[in-house]
Amino acid sequence: MTANIDYTALTAPRPALTAPRPALAALRPAPCAEPSNQLPGDLRSWAGCTGLRELVLTEIAKLDWQNPEVVGYLSRYPAYRPQVLLSVLAYAYAIGEYESDCIAVACEQDGDFRALCDGRGVAAQDLVKFRRANRPLIEEVLKRVFCALRPALCDASGVAFSRGITPADDQVYRTEAKRRLDIARHFDTLD
Repeated sequence: MTANIDYTALTAPRPALTAPRPALAALRPAPCAEPSNQLPGDLRSWAGCTGLRELVLTEIAKLDWQNPEVVGYLSRYPAYRPQVLLSVLAYAYAIGEYESDCIAVACEQDGDFRALCDGRGVAAQDLVKFRRANRPLIEEVLKRVFCALRPALCDASGVAFSRGITPADDQVYRTEAKRRLDIARHFDTLD
């Protein structure tokens, strides 16, 4: 005896219980897309965790740490770790983490943040003080990171090329860096 069973109900696609996650490739800009200065809130979607961390450290290393004023200041205050504080804040703001208390906790619990602060914690109050005293420096590092992650442009035949950073690009990325620093300032004033 054969039963007439309708199997279409069993093989039909089921409605998703939650929205599907977009593929990582969909989050990255197309390598030859129309030029856009839009940045994601979390730059790890373009560069990955390690890539973004290394990019932040590279841009900070390009700063003039041999300046006699800087060397003199650091010799008087050897416990002061400006490169660590700068890298932690630049990375945090690049991934969309703005609250100093949360950043300090991440320095204790998150591997990427621990790597940036040499495994030693950073106090939230030190982050706030550093941000207030060094806003232009943080802004410059963020702008450089944004520029480095700028998607490639293409010529008419589809070959990728870099046109360099135009003054307009520079201004857009500087404005974005300022915006992220403003958000951090607002979060820290809520406490």
